[in-house]
Amino acid sequence: MILFLSFVFPVLTNAQNAEEFYKQGLAALNTSDFATAINAFGNAVSTNPSFAEAYNKLGMAYYFTGNNSAALENYNRAVKLKPQLIETYFNLANVYGRQKQHSMAIECYKQAIKYDSSNAYAYNQLGMAYFSLKNFEASVLALANAVRINPNDVEAHQTMGDCYYHLTEYVKAVAAYEKAAKLRPNDVTICSNLGNSYKKIGEYQKAVDTYMIVLRFAPRNGNALLNIATCYEMLGNDAQALTWYERANYNYESLTAAQKKMLDSSISALRKNLKK
Repeated sequence: MILFLSFVFPVLTNAQNAEEFYKQGLAALNTSDFATAINAFGNAVSTNPSFAEAYNKLGMAYYFTGNNSAALENYNRAVKLKPQLIETYFNLANVYGRQKQHSMAIECYKQAIKYDSSNAYAYNQLGMAYFSLKNFEASVLALANAVRINPNDVEAHQTMGDCYYHLTEYVKAVAAYEKAAKLRPNDVTICSNLGNSYKKIGEYQKAVDTYMIVLRFAPRNGNALLNIATCYEMLGNDAQALTWYERANYNYESLTAAQKKMLDSSISALRKNLKK
Protein backbone atom coordinates (compact mmCIF):
# COMPACT_ATOMS: atom_id res chain seq x y z
CA MET A 1 0.00 0.00 0.00
CA ILE A 2 1.43 3.31 -1.09
CA LEU A 3 0.79 6.37 1.02
CA PHE A 4 0.73 9.77 -0.67
CA LEU A 5 1.71 12.58 1.59
CA SER A 6 0.43 16.03 0.83
CA PHE A 7 2.37 19.11 1.82
CA VAL A 8 0.79 22.47 2.39
CA PHE A 9 3.16 25.29 1.53
CA PRO A 10 2.51 28.60 3.27
CA VAL A 11 1.27 31.34 0.98
CA LEU A 12 3.10 34.58 1.53
CA THR A 13 1.07 37.75 1.78
CA ASN A 14 1.94 40.80 -0.28
CA ALA A 15 3.43 42.41 2.81
CA GLN A 16 5.60 39.35 3.45
CA ASN A 17 6.73 39.24 -0.17
CA ALA A 18 7.52 42.95 -0.02
CA GLU A 19 9.58 42.40 3.12
CA GLU A 20 11.60 39.70 1.38
CA PHE A 21 12.31 42.01 -1.56
CA TYR A 22 13.22 44.74 0.94
CA LYS A 23 15.77 42.47 2.65
CA GLN A 24 17.28 41.62 -0.73
CA GLY A 25 17.54 45.32 -1.49
CA LEU A 26 19.27 46.06 1.81
CA ALA A 27 21.83 43.32 1.15
CA ALA A 28 22.53 44.73 -2.31
CA LEU A 29 22.71 48.29 -1.01
CA ASN A 30 25.24 47.25 1.63
CA THR A 31 27.52 45.87 -1.09
CA SER A 32 27.01 48.90 -3.36
CA ASP A 33 25.19 46.75 -5.94
CA PHE A 34 22.83 49.58 -6.74
CA ALA A 35 21.24 48.06 -9.84
CA THR A 36 20.17 44.99 -7.86
CA ALA A 37 19.04 47.21 -4.98
CA ILE A 38 16.89 49.33 -7.30
CA ASN A 39 15.28 46.21 -8.73
CA ALA A 40 14.64 44.68 -5.30
CA PHE A 41 13.24 47.82 -3.69
CA GLY A 42 11.19 48.43 -6.84
CA ASN A 43 9.65 44.98 -6.43
CA ALA A 44 9.00 45.72 -2.76
CA VAL A 45 7.00 48.89 -3.48
CA SER A 46 5.22 47.27 -6.42
CA THR A 47 4.10 44.47 -4.12
CA ASN A 48 3.26 46.82 -1.26
CA PRO A 49 2.68 50.40 -2.46
CA SER A 50 2.41 51.60 1.16
CA PHE A 51 5.93 50.49 2.10
CA ALA A 52 7.47 53.84 3.07
CA GLU A 53 10.82 52.42 4.17
CA ALA A 54 11.26 50.69 0.81
CA TYR A 55 10.60 53.96 -1.05
CA ASN A 56 13.22 55.60 1.14
CA LYS A 57 15.83 52.95 0.38
CA LEU A 58 14.91 52.99 -3.30
CA GLY A 59 15.59 56.72 -3.24
CA MET A 60 18.98 56.05 -1.65
CA ALA A 61 19.90 53.54 -4.35
CA TYR A 62 19.00 56.07 -7.03
CA TYR A 63 20.94 58.79 -5.17
CA PHE A 64 24.10 56.71 -5.20
CA THR A 65 23.78 56.23 -8.96
CA GLY A 66 23.50 60.00 -9.41
CA ASN A 67 19.83 59.93 -10.41
CA ASN A 68 18.66 62.89 -8.32
CA SER A 69 15.17 63.17 -9.83
CA ALA A 70 14.34 59.52 -9.13
CA ALA A 71 15.79 59.84 -5.64
CA LEU A 72 13.62 62.88 -4.89
CA GLU A 73 10.53 61.18 -6.29
CA ASN A 74 10.91 58.17 -4.02
CA TYR A 75 11.92 60.14 -0.94
CA ASN A 76 8.82 62.29 -1.33
CA ARG A 77 6.65 59.19 -1.61
CA ALA A 78 8.22 57.88 1.59
CA VAL A 79 7.53 61.01 3.67
CA LYS A 80 4.01 61.26 2.26
CA LEU A 81 3.32 57.76 3.51
CA LYS A 82 5.21 58.15 6.78
CA PRO A 83 5.96 61.80 7.70
CA GLN A 84 7.80 60.77 10.86
CA LEU A 85 10.44 58.81 8.90
CA ILE A 86 13.34 61.05 9.96
CA GLU A 87 16.02 59.43 7.81
CA THR A 88 14.15 60.41 4.67
CA TYR A 89 14.35 64.13 5.49
CA PHE A 90 18.13 63.81 5.78
CA ASN A 91 18.21 61.95 2.48
CA LEU A 92 16.09 64.61 0.80
CA ALA A 93 18.42 67.28 2.18
CA ASN A 94 21.43 65.41 0.74
CA VAL A 95 19.94 65.64 -2.74
CA TYR A 96 19.10 69.32 -2.33
CA GLY A 97 22.59 69.97 -0.98
CA ARG A 98 24.11 68.23 -3.99
CA GLN A 99 22.03 70.55 -6.17
CA LYS A 100 23.06 73.63 -4.12
CA GLN A 101 19.42 74.13 -3.14
CA HIS A 102 20.31 74.93 0.46
CA SER A 103 16.98 76.59 1.23
CA MET A 104 15.17 73.37 0.36
CA ALA A 105 17.63 71.41 2.49
CA ILE A 106 16.90 73.74 5.39
CA GLU A 107 13.20 72.96 5.18
CA CYS A 108 13.99 69.24 5.31
CA TYR A 109 16.11 69.62 8.43
CA LYS A 110 13.36 71.68 10.04
CA GLN A 111 10.90 68.88 9.35
CA ALA A 112 13.27 66.36 10.93
CA ILE A 113 13.55 68.58 14.01
CA LYS A 114 9.76 68.89 14.12
CA TYR A 115 9.54 65.14 14.64
CA ASP A 116 12.67 64.83 16.79
CA SER A 117 13.65 68.02 18.60
CA SER A 118 16.53 66.29 20.39
CA ASN A 119 18.32 65.26 17.19
CA ALA A 120 21.76 66.90 17.38
CA TYR A 121 22.65 65.84 13.84
CA ALA A 122 19.60 67.62 12.42
CA TYR A 123 20.59 70.87 14.17
CA ASN A 124 24.18 70.38 13.01
CA GLN A 125 23.17 69.99 9.39
CA LEU A 126 20.67 72.85 9.63
CA GLY A 127 23.50 75.07 10.84
CA MET A 128 25.75 73.93 7.99
CA ALA A 129 23.03 74.68 5.44
CA TYR A 130 22.54 78.18 6.85
CA PHE A 131 26.32 78.64 6.73
CA SER A 132 26.32 77.71 3.03
CA LEU A 133 23.84 80.56 2.49
CA LYS A 134 26.07 82.88 4.57
CA ASN A 135 23.27 83.34 7.07
CA PHE A 136 25.71 83.23 9.95
CA GLU A 137 23.30 84.38 12.66
CA ALA A 138 20.83 81.58 11.87
CA SER A 139 23.71 79.12 11.59
CA VAL A 140 24.92 80.00 15.10
CA LEU A 141 21.44 79.48 16.56
CA ALA A 142 21.11 76.04 14.99
CA LEU A 143 24.62 74.98 15.94
CA ALA A 144 24.10 76.17 19.52
CA ASN A 145 21.28 73.64 19.76
CA ALA A 146 23.54 70.96 18.28
CA VAL A 147 26.22 71.46 20.95
CA ARG A 148 23.61 71.80 23.67
CA ILE A 149 22.46 68.28 22.84
CA ASN A 150 25.90 66.95 21.96
CA PRO A 151 28.70 69.00 23.57
CA ASN A 152 31.30 66.86 21.77
CA ASP A 153 30.18 67.91 18.28
CA VAL A 154 33.52 69.19 16.98
CA GLU A 155 32.21 70.29 13.60
CA ALA A 156 29.45 72.33 15.22
CA HIS A 157 31.90 74.16 17.50
CA GLN A 158 34.24 74.74 14.56
CA THR A 159 31.53 76.11 12.30
CA MET A 160 30.25 78.35 15.09
CA GLY A 161 33.77 79.75 15.24
CA ASP A 162 33.69 80.30 11.49
CA CYS A 163 30.36 82.10 11.80
CA TYR A 164 31.58 84.41 14.55
CA TYR A 165 34.77 85.11 12.60
CA HIS A 166 32.74 86.16 9.57
CA LEU A 167 30.60 88.31 11.85
CA THR A 168 33.83 89.89 13.21
CA GLU A 169 32.88 88.72 16.72
CA TYR A 170 36.39 87.47 17.35
CA VAL A 171 36.10 86.91 21.12
CA LYS A 172 33.19 84.55 20.51
CA ALA A 173 35.12 82.95 17.65
CA VAL A 174 37.99 82.24 20.04
CA ALA A 175 35.63 80.61 22.55
CA ALA A 176 34.11 78.35 19.88
CA TYR A 177 37.45 77.38 18.34
CA GLU A 178 38.91 76.67 21.79
CA LYS A 179 36.13 74.16 22.42
CA ALA A 180 36.74 72.56 19.03
CA ALA A 181 40.50 72.45 19.63
CA LYS A 182 40.03 70.84 23.03
CA LEU A 183 38.07 68.05 21.37
CA ARG A 184 40.46 67.75 18.40
CA PRO A 185 43.78 69.29 19.48
CA ASN A 186 45.81 68.25 16.45
CA ASP A 187 43.47 69.57 13.76
CA VAL A 188 45.45 71.95 11.53
CA THR A 189 42.41 73.89 10.30
CA ILE A 190 40.95 74.42 13.76
CA CYS A 191 44.30 75.52 15.20
CA SER A 192 44.92 77.86 12.25
CA ASN A 193 41.53 79.49 12.73
CA LEU A 194 42.05 79.73 16.48
CA GLY A 195 45.42 81.36 15.92
CA ASN A 196 43.87 83.84 13.49
CA SER A 197 41.20 84.70 16.05
CA TYR A 198 43.74 85.19 18.84
CA LYS A 199 45.62 87.53 16.52
CA LYS A 200 42.46 89.52 15.82
CA ILE A 201 41.91 90.22 19.53
CA GLY A 202 45.55 91.06 20.18
CA GLU A 203 46.47 87.84 22.02
CA TYR A 204 49.69 87.56 20.03
CA GLN A 205 51.57 85.09 22.26
CA LYS A 206 48.59 82.76 22.36
CA ALA A 207 48.41 83.06 18.59
CA VAL A 208 52.09 82.14 18.28
CA ASP A 209 51.64 79.12 20.55
CA THR A 210 48.66 77.95 18.52
CA TYR A 211 50.42 78.40 15.17
CA MET A 212 53.30 76.33 16.55
CA ILE A 213 50.87 73.43 16.93
CA VAL A 214 49.97 73.85 13.26
CA LEU A 215 53.65 73.69 12.25
CA ARG A 216 54.10 70.49 14.24
CA PHE A 217 51.82 68.76 11.72
CA ALA A 218 52.28 71.04 8.68
CA PRO A 219 55.83 72.47 8.83
CA ARG A 220 55.43 74.48 5.61
CA ASN A 221 52.03 75.98 6.39
CA GLY A 222 52.28 79.48 4.95
CA ASN A 223 49.54 80.96 7.12
CA ALA A 224 51.24 79.81 10.32
CA LEU A 225 54.77 80.81 9.31
CA LEU A 226 53.76 84.28 8.20
CA ASN A 227 51.46 84.96 11.14
CA ILE A 228 54.03 83.88 13.72
CA ALA A 229 56.33 86.49 12.23
CA THR A 230 53.69 89.24 12.29
CA CYS A 231 52.72 88.34 15.86
CA TYR A 232 56.34 88.66 17.00
CA GLU A 233 56.50 91.99 15.22
CA MET A 234 53.38 93.14 17.07
CA LEU A 235 55.01 91.97 20.32
CA GLY A 236 57.99 94.21 19.53
CA ASN A 237 60.39 91.31 19.05
CA ASP A 238 61.92 92.32 15.72
CA ALA A 239 64.68 89.71 15.82
CA GLN A 240 62.21 86.84 16.16
CA ALA A 241 59.94 88.45 13.61
CA LEU A 242 62.76 88.59 11.06
CA THR A 243 63.70 84.97 11.76
CA TRP A 244 60.18 83.82 11.08
CA TYR A 245 59.69 86.05 8.03
CA GLU A 246 62.87 84.58 6.55
CA ARG A 247 61.74 81.08 7.41
CA ALA A 248 58.45 81.79 5.68
CA ASN A 249 60.29 83.21 2.68
CA TYR A 250 62.26 80.02 2.12
CA ASN A 251 59.88 77.40 3.41
CA TYR A 252 56.34 78.58 2.77
CA GLU A 253 53.44 77.12 0.87
CA SER A 254 50.02 78.45 -0.01
CA LEU A 255 50.87 82.15 0.26
CA THR A 256 49.10 84.55 -2.08
CA ALA A 257 50.96 87.03 -4.27
CA ALA A 258 49.90 89.82 -1.91
CA GLN A 259 51.24 87.91 1.11
CA LYS A 260 54.53 87.26 -0.70
CA LYS A 261 54.86 90.96 -1.49
CA MET A 262 54.17 91.88 2.13
CA LEU A 263 56.68 89.26 3.23
CA ASP A 264 59.47 90.73 1.09
CA SER A 265 58.66 94.24 2.32
CA SER A 266 58.67 93.17 5.97
CA ILE A 267 61.99 91.37 5.67
CA SER A 268 63.60 94.42 4.08
CA ALA A 269 62.26 96.81 6.71
CA LEU A 270 63.25 94.62 9.67
CA ARG A 271 66.76 94.10 8.36
CA LYS A 272 67.21 97.87 8.16
CA ASN A 273 65.80 98.38 11.67
CA LEU A 274 68.05 95.74 13.21
CA LYS A 275 71.16 97.25 11.64
CA LYS A 276 70.58 100.61 13.33
